[in-house]
Amino acid sequence: MLLKVRENIFKKKGVSEMIGYIILITIALVMGAIIFAWIKSYVPAESLSCQEGVSISIRSFQYDCKKSLNITIKDTGRFSIAGYFIHATNKSGQELATIDLTPYLNETFGGFKLNSWISFFGTAENSLPPDNQISQSFYLPNVSGGKLTYGNLTSIEIIAARYETKDNKNKFVTCTNSRITQDFTC
Repeated sequence: MLLKVRENIFKKKGVSEMIGYIILITIALVMGAIIFAWIKSYVPAESLSCQEGVSISIRSFQYDCKKSLNITIKDTGRFSIAGYFIHATNKSGQELATIDLTPYLNETFGGFKLNSWISFFGTAENSLPPDNQISQSFYLPNVSGGKLTYGNLTSIEIIAARYETKDNKNKFVTCTNSRITQDFTC
């Protein structure tokens, strides 16, 4: 009789297959939860951005269509800024400015080149207070024959940058909401 009960248990394969599927799904869910928690630790919880009210403007500019660009930037916002990114275009109608002008800053008239941005005074501080302005000069590269390396520029784009304090640390942030563009013709 005991032998007959065992035979009947082993003939019912549907129960063992269902248990196998349940175990397989449980393992997949547990592994998914572990991987999700692990990947989530690599993504910052909150991105750091500029405070609302950061704003700059171009008060004056001179471009001689040959080798020099002079600009005066004014902090028109409510907060001090540390510097800016400057890029240019050489085709009219081009929306994305791709030519980095930072390497061509003439540091003798103020400003410091730091990687791909320009610091007003070379410190890790927001050193240009509101309602103040600063003038800067750029000497653009020439090649033989007097033609500009990039051709004639058609516009410049400037994006403010500042330091924000988070967790008692000064963190550098780009203020994309304070982007300005200046078009010009030769």
